Amino acid sequence: ALLQVFREDPGAWVVAPMHSVVHNLSSVAQAADQELRQAGQRPDKLGDCGDQLRKCFSVSLQAPGKHDIEKKLAALDIVNVSIKIYFRLNTLRLCKNLMRTVDSRQFAAFDAFPMSQRVTYKFYVGRLAVFDEKYVQAQDSLEYALHHCHKDAHRNKALILKYLVPVQLLLGRLPSPALVAAHGLQQYEPIIIAMRNGDIKLFNDIMDAQQFRFIQEGTYLLLEKLRYAAYRRLLRKVCGVHAEMEPHKRTQIPLPQFQAALAFQGVELDMDEVECVAANLIFRKYIRGYLSHAHKVLVVAKNEPFPPLRSAALADL
Repeated sequence: ALLQVFREDPGAWVVAPMHSVVHNLSSVAQAADQELRQAGQRPDKLGDCGDQLRKCFSVSLQAPGKHDIEKKLAALDIVNVSIKIYFRLNTLRLCKNLMRTVDSRQFAAFDAFPMSQRVTYKFYVGRLAVFDEKYVQAQDSLEYALHHCHKDAHRNKALILKYLVPVQLLLGRLPSPALVAAHGLQQYEPIIIAMRNGDIKLFNDIMDAQQFRFIQEGTYLLLEKLRYAAYRRLLRKVCGVHAEMEPHKRTQIPLPQFQAALAFQGVELDMDEVECVAANLIFRKYIRGYLSHAHKVLVVAKNEPFPPLRSAALADL
């Protein structure tokens, strides 16, 4: 009935009821699914809710009349609630369909929507970009959400940073201790220290200790990608020491030196494993150089042997 009224009534008064119905549908569907789980039945109400929201979105998008602009401005809130449902249902492909529509010419100008809705949308765009391994896009969207988030919305800022901090670490930006402390992100402190110092033992320990938490938060696989950045940092230190000891062979790094640095931290790898790490660092463009398997030597480029992390191949290959 509301959809028919929304479609046929020329007034903009129907926008507020549409917002209420959309949010109530989502809340009731989640509560119903919780009851079904407790009863040992298949929870399917959230999926049904997504179907109903698609109808709401279509009606809002195609709103006719002189108040069609006001009605079209109901669309982004519907998109946000729908995307939140798709994340819960793990049907992320449906998010992309909505986002393509938001980017299309038939959608109202993004700046015309309330800031709170824009922040929510950019947050989900950033999270989806993380899943697609588009980390620069993820950083841009999450930074937009963070910078435009209300100054008193501390919980929302912490939620944004929960995903933004690992993305920035992947791209070579270490957050300040003050930022981490201000938003209660202490779980990242050991990882940041491990990356800064090239401490593989500390990195392994924190990933093991916090594995369940990171999996629950949906950041484990993202954080796992930082392992090679930590290896890169350690190898860079080894290269610096080697250059001081043998300046005439500064670009020829004996792999046993890298192996010894790992062993000093308590990370025991045999030579094949050390070569595998070095080969992956080269393949993923963390370093520029090549391996001499016969001589157990890593030969690094004379110019910029350690390019910026942003240029590394961060996606799974």
